[in-house]
Amino acid sequence: DVYKRQLLTTSVPQTQREALAQAFSNSLINAVKAR
Repeated sequence: DVYKRQLLTTSVPQTQREALAQAFSNSLINAVKAR
C-alpha cells in the first residue's frame, strides 16, 4: 500500500513536469517567432 502511494505521488508530479516542459518549450518557440 505504501509502495502504491509512492507510485502515485511520483507519477503525478511527472505529468505536471511534462506539462510544464511543454508550456516552457511553447513559450520559447513563441519568443523565437516574435523576434
